[in-house]
Amino acid sequence: MTTRTTAPTPDEIYAYVRARESGARTYATAFGQVLQDGHGARVRDGHGTEYIDCLAAAGTLALGHNHPEILRRVGEYLESGQVQQALDLTTPAKYAFLSALYENLPGTMADTFRTQFCGPAGADATEAAIKLFKTATGRRTVLSFHGAYHGMTAGSLALTGNLGAKEAVPSLMPDVHHLPYPYDYRCPFGLGGDQGSGSASPTSSGCSPTPRAASPSPPPSSWRPCRARAA
Repeated sequence: MTTRTTAPTPDEIYAYVRARESGARTYATAFGQVLQDGHGARVRDGHGTEYIDCLAAAGTLALGHNHPEILRRVGEYLESGQVQQALDLTTPAKYAFLSALYENLPGTMADTFRTQFCGPAGADATEAAIKLFKTATGRRTVLSFHGAYHGMTAGSLALTGNLGAKEAVPSLMPDVHHLPYPYDYRCPFGLGGDQGSGSASPTSSGCSPTPRAASPSPPPSSWRPCRARAA
């Protein structure tokens, strides 16, 4: 085995990772560059080309890359000696987060809300929401919109409107019904406004069975005039 004396080029890095990463890649398949560094909303690839990151990082870090406040607080935590992984056990960091969160909630919410700490991905929150409403209502039917993206875990993928991501995955969560999104500017019914929003609703009538009845709940009376427009 020979030892390499030079650093790999950006193209070599990309090819190496691509050859060893699964076919579940999404963004990296469409963007064939190696991101080298970033500051704020700007990132730079290994060839020195600069891009504007319209997400400015993503998720809970959407304050831009290497934001000085984030770097400062992360550095403080790493130097504090607190545990870096505690599963869902109670820590001073969890207490500080919950205290700040509940101090900024309206009084009625702060008195009644409960917090669930999910995993680091949005799909985990989607899965938790599915379990929560099924447990609370006793119902099993879920309505989702065409074109929606909710994640790549089993339940989240069943809700996702992109067929390409799930056609090869059998036996996803059943009782998921997809509806056209009542978007005012690109209304799927060519109506727009209140008419377009109402026309999407009849599609869902009959999809939400009550907990103790075999027959579906009837749609509200406000939906009935829309049924004719949709037809």
